Parts: sequence; C-alpha cells; structure tokens
Amino acid sequence: MSIGTRYESLMLTACEIKEYIQSFGTDNVQEKSGRRWGDFHELEGSLYPYYNQTYQGLTLVESCGTPDSIHTPLGQLKILSCSSGDWEKVMEICKDSLGLKQLYPKASAYEGPIWAIKTWKGESLEDPMYCIEERYISYDRAQAIWNRFLFENELGPYSISKL
Repeated sequence: MSIGTRYESLMLTACEIKEYIQSFGTDNVQEKSGRRWGDFHELEGSLYPYYNQTYQGLTLVESCGTPDSIHTPLGQLKILSCSSGDWEKVMEICKDSLGLKQLYPKASAYEGPIWAIKTWKGESLEDPMYCIEERYISYDRAQAIWNRFLFENELGPYSISKL
C-alpha cells in the first residue's frame, strides 16, 4: 500500500509547506468551540481525497485571500479554516518562497485563484497536472495510504514528539 517514491516525496513536501504556512498564523484566536485554530489542522484528518488529486506536482488554493489547501496526489490537504494573521502579506511571501504561478484565476465564488507550486527550499517542482476523476484513488484507499504514510514518516499522530 505504498504510494511510491515520487508521490511520497510530494506528500512530504506538501506536509512541510502546510507547516510552513501555518507558522504564519496566530494560535490565540478562539473559535466558537473554544479550540485553538491549530487544533483543527493537524495532519491526521486534514486530507480530503474526494477532491483535486494531482497526477504530478502540487497546487496551492487561495480562498478569501488566505492559503487554504494544497492539491496533492492523494487529494486536497487542508491548511487553514479559522485563523488570524496578515494573510495578504503571507500570500506575497508564499508567491516568492514557493515560486507560485497562477493556474486558474477563480475556481468558485469563494475559492481561487489556484497557484502552481514551482519551488520548495530552492528545489524546482514539476508542473502540476490534475488527474481525471476516472483515475482518482478511491477515498478509502487514499485514506489508508495517507495513514500509512503518516505512520511510516512519523508524522501527525505518529510523531515521536506526540508519543
């Protein structure tokens, strides 16, 4: 149930980018439930395989001016939903640090633009290409692969710092 070296590398990169972007948020903002915003965005439970699986490369989705999610080979990886921060400034930083190039101006009324992530840590990334839905990895399989990936890479709930 491995995702292969190429996809594993992309998923590790996506996890690093997620953590990088989250570092710009503030943890002192409370949602109505009283939980910190970061509590909603651990790696476990942040993958939505029903949406936007890529065949190669990664994209960053901007929503209402914030970096909302990353499209990956396993689907949509959520970054934020409730936080505080100077997101306009963060998007400018991301455009530079991730070499963002606009793919689509607007995906829906609240989502977009969608950006190609061209670089990470000085390394070039492949141009993103989306899978056609007929070739999507099934939801259950994608979740199983994701959970195994987290385990094998000691990420999320399997992080040594959480054990």
